Amino acid sequence: MVDLSSLSNQLDAKKSTCRAIIETPKGCRNKFDYDPESNLFMLGGLLPEGMMFPFDFGFIPSTLGEDGDPVDILVLMDAPALFHLLQQTARQEV
Repeated sequence: MVDLSSLSNQLDAKKSTCRAIIETPKGCRNKFDYDPESNLFMLGGLLPEGMMFPFDFGFIPSTLGEDGDPVDILVLMDAPALFHLLQQTARQEV
């Protein structure tokens, strides 16, 4: 099975788009982490009661942040994305 963190990120500077792997959907208290060795998502933590992720949270594949993990991404949409979704995202001007 393919390691999701090594998929092409399809970064396109002209269109301001990239691929994102959604680890934790909007509205969820559970924080999930992708484990490339098992190719599964594992429970990484739980937010305190009354708190939840305000946006879909995940990572950009084939990137590396200063912490050694793929670069994090927040995806802003009206409704939550499907859990563990591979999504093409576009940067929106605010």
